[in-house]
Amino acid sequence: MGRIGHVGISSIFIGILYYINLRLISDEEDANSSCDQSCCSLPLLIFQFIFWAIVLVFSSLFISITTDKIAQSTGIGSSFIGAMFLGVATSLPEMTSLISLIRLKNYDLAVGNIVGSNLFNFAIIALTDLFYLSGSIFEIADTSNTLLVIVGLSESIILTYMLVRKEVKNLILYALPSLMIVGIYFYYIVASLNNG
Repeated sequence: MGRIGHVGISSIFIGILYYINLRLISDEEDANSSCDQSCCSLPLLIFQFIFWAIVLVFSSLFISITTDKIAQSTGIGSSFIGAMFLGVATSLPEMTSLISLIRLKNYDLAVGNIVGSNLFNFAIIALTDLFYLSGSIFEIADTSNTLLVIVGLSESIILTYMLVRKEVKNLILYALPSLMIVGIYFYYIVASLNNG
């Protein structure tokens, strides 16, 4: 992968995608700001946020240690095990908000939430690349990690396209991006297991 100075082109591309996604989501936020005031008192929200953040941190640490032990005992790459188990566990908050948004029939914001969350994780990598002065962080990454980044970024691009595309009435063309995401996901699983 090429780079500009010490920053990889991948990181610059991630930054651009993240900015585009933020603009898309901000256009939808104003239309969905309704909230039952009886359940939205500030002290209660702060308490719930802090409580569930603590639960999430300790759960993630526990799952991280567990997945590392699973990777060592099975011989499967830690990147694959982490993507499957740790990734699923830390994505549960996104799934909760996704279900809530679907109940509110705000499908665009539901998809945008998923894309935004994934791109935020990529943005952390891009930010790390910015401060890593010895070259691009992608150049020192393990092959399995590079594959994981490419797969995740590809799926985020497809989801972003689904947000900005015009209405599609052809059923096959409508379902094609979703089928591509599922196909890329299973390709990653097969490729990781074969490399492991």
